[in-house]
Amino acid sequence: MAFLSAIAMHYPSVAGERDEIAMMLAGILVRAGLGDDLVDDLIECVATLGCDEEAEKRRGKSAATRARIDAGESAWGLPELCSRLGLEAAERTFRKWLCIKGAPANPAGSDRPVIFVSGGNLPAEVDAAEDALLKAGLGIYQRGESLVRVVRLPHSEGDDGVKRPSGALLIRPLSTAWLREKLAIAADWVRQGKEEAYPINPPAEHARALLARVGEWNAPVLRGVVSCPTMRADGTILQEPGYDLSSGLLYEPGGVIFPHVPESPTHEDAKEALNELKKPFREYQLPSPADGSVLLAAAITSVIRRILPSAPLFAIDAPTAGSGKTLLCETVGVIASGYKPTIISQGKTPEEDEKRLSSVLMAGDAVLVIDNCERPLGGDTLCSMLTSEVIASRILGKSQMEQMLTNVLVMATGNNLEVIGDLGRRTLVCRIDTGAERPDQIEHSFDPIEEALTNRPRLVTAALTVLRAYVVAGKPNRMTPMGSFEGWNLVREALVWLGEEDPALTRENVIADDPRKYELAELLELWEEALGSRAVTLSELVEETNNAPSSMVAALHQALAERTQRHVFNTRSVGRYLGKHKDRLVSGRVLRCEDDPSGVKRYRLEFPGAPPPIEPPF
Repeated sequence: MAFLSAIAMHYPSVAGERDEIAMMLAGILVRAGLGDDLVDDLIECVATLGCDEEAEKRRGKSAATRARIDAGESAWGLPELCSRLGLEAAERTFRKWLCIKGAPANPAGSDRPVIFVSGGNLPAEVDAAEDALLKAGLGIYQRGESLVRVVRLPHSEGDDGVKRPSGALLIRPLSTAWLREKLAIAADWVRQGKEEAYPINPPAEHARALLARVGEWNAPVLRGVVSCPTMRADGTILQEPGYDLSSGLLYEPGGVIFPHVPESPTHEDAKEALNELKKPFREYQLPSPADGSVLLAAAITSVIRRILPSAPLFAIDAPTAGSGKTLLCETVGVIASGYKPTIISQGKTPEEDEKRLSSVLMAGDAVLVIDNCERPLGGDTLCSMLTSEVIASRILGKSQMEQMLTNVLVMATGNNLEVIGDLGRRTLVCRIDTGAERPDQIEHSFDPIEEALTNRPRLVTAALTVLRAYVVAGKPNRMTPMGSFEGWNLVREALVWLGEEDPALTRENVIADDPRKYELAELLELWEEALGSRAVTLSELVEETNNAPSSMVAALHQALAERTQRHVFNTRSVGRYLGKHKDRLVSGRVLRCEDDPSGVKRYRLEFPGAPPPIEPPF
């Protein structure tokens, strides 16, 4: 009666787990030797005292629980009840009141390790817990600053501007509750009583302590998950399912069987493989061979992106909506993963963009599509994740920063897509131009996604055959790498080796069309007309404008003000703008900044060359 009174006092006040509490009580009272009718009466009484509106429905659990116990099956009991109600400290007293002895330290037939919990021994117990987890093979890895597991998304989801399809393989951080359950599976946890050891649930503090051991875990490092064969950094092919220690990749094919990639394919084998890879894209209207080469580069890169330190952004551009830009990106995603890629939209602010991109990096998505870009594409986070192997960024829904791997293939779509700033040199563009006013009404003879999904094993093998043949040939087509993409240059070299156009040619058009570059060229031209090569401080510029408000210097003053955030000439904000563009050669002009002996900055133009002026991007 004392035990039941204590449980009634702590009975859950909110619906949700009351039925489970009743099942735990049934397990305890049956083990205490009470009959079924009495057990049901006592459970209903406790539920009534706990203000449970459905107390009568808690009856009927005794017989089923007794049958499970008699059959040797597991059934909830005192340790779980105490854990749920926060009464762990009272468990020993409850056992004494109920005359229940603890189970043997290592149940008969169990070959799991036994972890004894005692005061002052937390570090050793956590060591033993981690060792048991790893030996049990429960799929636990470390990634960045988190312990993680791999899950397959059961259904599509779309939250906070991020859309993922069902079946997507994602990387999730471990929660304390999930880890406690796995610790219970991996080992038998016991505490020593006065007479003998008795079983307990893994303490929450042990799970929290293990999660907090950032940088000290023994779990294997997970660089990413792939659902198809891929190439390792040394040029060999990873095509055996499971965790690969040398690359840090988990290969999970999901039941798909891929043809074996040849060990030593020839140049002719590579040509045939490339023709196979072109088939899903055969009806796209591409204005130039370079556009087609960018498309092939995206498909090949998608298969090996996990092992590359960096890779460019692949932009799919078109003059008219309905040209098939998103469809093309989805086809590339299907080749890489077997399902459509993760899609995000542009946020309303750079901060929102950063958090969406961070959520993708945290989840370990294989392919990301920034779809239907209506404003210029750029931003520091996007630039960094294309050229850096690891970045620190904010987590969606939180304010904290975390280190994240960036090995995701990034694609973007837009009508006459505008790429600005430093993103230009990181971007390759494939343009689709059907020449039709309503390209969405054009009928096609096949569905690219369905064909890519059906022929995916052959397409993946074809992409890897192209790269493997180039590696086996000794990488004979060495090219000056695109800056920041030295490792990815393998894809570019292999395509040119097989007679395709250099995909990097499209990057030059992106750089030339950068509206910010044109605005800078326009400003420097005005600067030359107003000041020539004369050095001035910003204060002197203000003074000259005040003395001659209709002069060219005044026009330069106004142009500089328009380029600040608030469109007001402030020496600090104008100085920041000029500091971002100093020493940059544009249309034969370079802005220099020098400090005089007093520390005041003086700006002047130099003219190291005089190429043709940049044409406006329209």
